[in-house]
Amino acid sequence: MMSASVTGQMWGMSTLTILLFHLRQVSLEKLAAVTHYVGWHFRSARGLAVGVAVTLPNRWSG
Repeated sequence: MMSASVTGQMWGMSTLTILLFHLRQVSLEKLAAVTHYVGWHFRSARGLAVGVAVTLPNRWSG
């Protein structure tokens, strides 16, 4: 059984994709770029937060 966060992200991406397809001005290239950016943002946000949390105390103590 999938977790609520994964289900929520899948639902959000599906909704975003459907909305973008309904906009006639959005090309497939733009749709792919936006989908890639949003997916990368979701994946990297946690890593970025961990990286900042680890890096800042080391700089302050150094």
